[in-house]
Amino acid sequence: MAVGLLLGGMIALREGPPIWTFAALPVYGLVLLLLVRAKRNRMGMFINGYRRGRTRWVAFAALALFIVTYGLAAFAEIALHMRDAYLIAGAVIAAIFTAAGRVWLWAYRRDLDVSDA
Repeated sequence: MAVGLLLGGMIALREGPPIWTFAALPVYGLVLLLLVRAKRNRMGMFINGYRRGRTRWVAFAALALFIVTYGLAAFAEIALHMRDAYLIAGAVIAAIFTAAGRVWLWAYRRDLDVSDA
């Protein structure tokens, strides 16, 4: 969920002045680094989302949806002059990656042959 909120927030910031986006990039990188570190400390490891197996398909599907959503927002903003397109895309991306995280975990458990209990 945290990664979804980070990505959604990063896209939503595009509605503001460009300096906000550039100023937020190091903050997002630091938060992502802290999330990975917290996961390693809590679980003893961090598993890359692009690992071999069912999880790779989930990760690539989420990435494809991210690209399409971002592209549609850019098109709506530039060609259609639609205001708040990036805010809407940010919310959609946050929801997509939150759901993808749940599906990824289910797929990972299936790859390990562990019950969903």
